[in-house]
Amino acid sequence: MRTCHDIDVLVKTRLLDEYITWVVEAKHWKSKVTKAQVLILRSIVDDIGADRGFIISVAGFQSGAFEAANNTNVKLKTFNELKVDTKGLIEAEILKTYHKRLSFLEDR
Repeated sequence: MRTCHDIDVLVKTRLLDEYITWVVEAKHWKSKVTKAQVLILRSIVDDIGADRGFIISVAGFQSGAFEAANNTNVKLKTFNELKVDTKGLIEAEILKTYHKRLSFLEDR
């Protein structure tokens, strides 16, 4: 890393025996995210060697932002898209928790 960065969320985890790093920027703005913000995130992702970058926006994205993210490791999602895309994952995690509790109670 060449410099320090102000990042909203940095995810470091291990998945399928591989370490992965994600940078997540949350934009709770009234205006749409611009191409410049996507280019900044692309630079940060490159500088820290992250596998992927995400911008989550309440207001959405300008067309230039989509162009700047196209065919890169930066993904753009509105907050509503993120909720829809992760709903099944969250529900599955809740069900796993209930299953563990049930197994624990059955063992007792």
